[in-house]
Amino acid sequence: MLARYQLGQIYASLRVAARQGRWPQASELLGTALGFELPGRPGHAEIAQALKDHCIRQLSYRGFKPAELAMLRGGIKPVVKMEDIPLAQARQWLAELPHGIFAEIGEPYRKDYLLLRSAPCDLADPEALVCVYAGQAAAVADLRSTEAKAREDAQAAGRILAIPDCCSRAFAADFAKSRQDQDALNDDANRRLLSQATAGDPGPWQLNPLSDAELLGYYPCSLRCEASARRAAAVLEQLRLSDPPSATAAATRLARPCLFWRVPFFAVIDGHWQTSPLGNTSSGVHTGAPCEPVLRYRAVLFNVFADPVARAIQGLLAAHLMPILRRGDNLSIGNQGLTIRQGDRTIAHFESDPSVVPLVTAWH
Repeated sequence: MLARYQLGQIYASLRVAARQGRWPQASELLGTALGFELPGRPGHAEIAQALKDHCIRQLSYRGFKPAELAMLRGGIKPVVKMEDIPLAQARQWLAELPHGIFAEIGEPYRKDYLLLRSAPCDLADPEALVCVYAGQAAAVADLRSTEAKAREDAQAAGRILAIPDCCSRAFAADFAKSRQDQDALNDDANRRLLSQATAGDPGPWQLNPLSDAELLGYYPCSLRCEASARRAAAVLEQLRLSDPPSATAAATRLARPCLFWRVPFFAVIDGHWQTSPLGNTSSGVHTGAPCEPVLRYRAVLFNVFADPVARAIQGLLAAHLMPILRRGDNLSIGNQGLTIRQGDRTIAHFESDPSVVPLVTAWH
């Protein structure tokens, strides 16, 4: 089990190994971060092929999100805070902003695309990102003042951003938890939420946070949050009116099941839950073994970022696992880790660190 705050040190070493093409060392470090021993020994060629064939930009943490632009167009919130916008893109957007909408740019920063933490940088930095605040001028000023005085007060900022109080409280608890364990804040928030979508009670796809197409701009307190469901429905309706392609993309991308370890290491799946008897023969005759939910799949695609180093490391994970996943057609998660099968025949089983047991989530 990882020690407190060890993840940042592991990721720092992992980035260096990836930049230098030392893939065996990178694989060992990635396995430590994800809590299981990675199979095989892929090199540069296998990683490049996995990036080409088995990866997708599902979640990027970079650029404008269609849902947040829809909130602004529809007046759904008094102020919309759009994070992780490349500086040049933000300036261009402000130059083209329709009359009557107030907006301003926050201080520049760089982002760590593994831990997903940020640090201040200079405006001349080619990797500079900014937050864009847009909406009612008074609300923008109120939010920026609140952030300056109480940077870590998620509930105070949440009230100005029209985030339901229950969700702001849950995120504040995630923040406190992330200070006590080895995880990043996004890890704790996603794990809390995704663990609620079980085979017997899947979550509504409209509240799925694992895509640029997400509809809320915040982490809901639960997948049963009625206030968040109403907000997602309002945003989706506005997208259908003002940006139909993005509404269609949201319905497609958010409805995919996912296999999750940490942000940014997860895969989206073309598949569905099925309760199947274990121990069946290949002829389909039940042998009396108990039933467990499995996720049957036709295709698996691993999430990748645009950042070259993070992308290479995400491709490394895909290169390790896709040769095995391609041999199977269903997977399941138990207390000890991930099992991949072809029918009822076990192809591979990966025992996991108890603190990073993977999650499988499928949606209503």
